[in-house]
Amino acid sequence: MQSAKLQIGFDPGASLSKVVYSVNSTPPKILMMEPDVLNLPARSVSHLNLTAQPEDQAWVRLDQNAERIHVCGFLAREFSAVERIGMLKYEYAFYKFLAAVGAISLRERLDRVSVDAALLLPYGEINSREWLREKISKSLKKYYFQNTVIRGHLMSYHCASEGTGMMCHLIRQHGMEWISQNRVSILIFGYRNISCLTLNRGVIETYHSATTDLGFVKLIDKVIARTPGQNRYALVEAVYAIGSDLRTDHCELQFLIRSTQPENIHAEAKLLVDAIEIARYEYWQLVQDWLNAVVPDDLNHLIISGGTSIYLKPFLEKHFEWATPEWLASHSGELSQSDPCLKFRFGDVMTLFESRFQLEEVA
Repeated sequence: MQSAKLQIGFDPGASLSKVVYSVNSTPPKILMMEPDVLNLPARSVSHLNLTAQPEDQAWVRLDQNAERIHVCGFLAREFSAVERIGMLKYEYAFYKFLAAVGAISLRERLDRVSVDAALLLPYGEINSREWLREKISKSLKKYYFQNTVIRGHLMSYHCASEGTGMMCHLIRQHGMEWISQNRVSILIFGYRNISCLTLNRGVIETYHSATTDLGFVKLIDKVIARTPGQNRYALVEAVYAIGSDLRTDHCELQFLIRSTQPENIHAEAKLLVDAIEIARYEYWQLVQDWLNAVVPDDLNHLIISGGTSIYLKPFLEKHFEWATPEWLASHSGELSQSDPCLKFRFGDVMTLFESRFQLEEVA
């Protein structure tokens, strides 16, 4: 075990915690964790054999003798964590961040870390960034990940609104003078939220910057309301993969069918297709109304990103045909060979990481 400088970009998404990190200024790596967090008695993990990757067996204990722990990521899902869509991101970002640092420390064999952190929160939660800084700074000094003590020091902390990484991309691409002369909107389509950040001549326009809870989960809720008994996680994967290709014989749809009698299988498939089709229409109407209310109609530049934007791309291309949007994904490092969806999901945090750390070092 060794001491090291850890630079970390962290996006505590509602469908995936996305982490970009570098140890002692080495090329950045990525880490992904399920978003689940669960508060459990410490005895709940006493029987576990630590055979998996640390991020897949993650739990955090703030005090060695604490009777309760916070289980994070895949392990929390295995404990059947309830999806906490209604909770604000910053409320669980604290435990997710400590879990990410702990997992990285074990992966890289570190026991003491000096942490430079860059975090993203929804525009509507950014006022909580100082609360989050204090929690992280205090707990990072000493806590327990699994059964290992982690000691750290928060060297620097930067917490910005979702879309800030994209704004950094624009500054790198066009320069600050261009930003100060134009009106720009950035849209991030996520699982729980859709965020809009608008700058007019370099100043945030609060009337045209907002966060809504109309993420992909709203579409899934509408499908579930018409198809009782479906597993939410399976439905998310299938609906996303199917997209607009709504056919009763679609291979992804077959995984959702629970009927075993041949005469019922087609009827259930038809029910699912109809439910998804109606849900897509209703969901897009809600999203479209929000976009019409928030996004200015006289933009010089529009950036679109986030995993849900790929699902909505046919709708968004038509809706924003007048703006010729730039679809921004990350093609850096380990993501260069990844699927397009993952590149879009990491776009914001990767560009924030690069701008915050890598460009500073070059300078």
